[in-house]
Order: sequence, then C-alpha cells, then structure tokens
Amino acid sequence: SGIAVRVLFLLDPAVLPGRVPDNVASTVVVRSSSLVLWPHTTVTKGWLADPEKTRLEVMDLPMTSHTYLPYEASVVIRARVGEDLGSRP
Repeated sequence: SGIAVRVLFLLDPAVLPGRVPDNVASTVVVRSSSLVLWPHTTVTKGWLADPEKTRLEVMDLPMTSHTYLPYEASVVIRARVGEDLGSRP
C-alpha cells in the first residue's frame, strides 16, 4: 500500500516471499549463528526492491541457540525500536 515502514525485522528467515518493497527504510535480519551446521539463507541486497532506499543489516547472535533466538532477538529489537522512536521529532 506504500505505507512508510521504518524498520522490518526478519527472525532467522528460511526464505523471503518476494522482495522487501522500497517503502521499507531499514531491514534487519536477526539470526543465530551458534550452530555451524544450521543452514542460513544467504542475505543479499538482491532481497531489496531498491537498495538505494532500503538499508540492509544482518545481526548474528553467536551465543544464542535457535531455540532461544526469539527471546534474544526481542532484546535486540526492543533496543532498536527504542532508538528509532527516540529519534522522532
């Protein structure tokens, strides 16, 4: 719908159904990297409809198992959203 989205968080995505649209200002992929054998989706700017408009960041949480990733990610997400809201005029 073209509604502005400040931050889109993706939690250990296996696939992305399409590209992140250009109305998203920032996309953050949060994933666990504690299991070496756990297959990760390759994250590239090819996921973005317009890499000039959307920032892409990958956050690996190396000491977090896949089971505890939702809790650990919530800490990161809450901090990030707080920072983002604090920057509003």
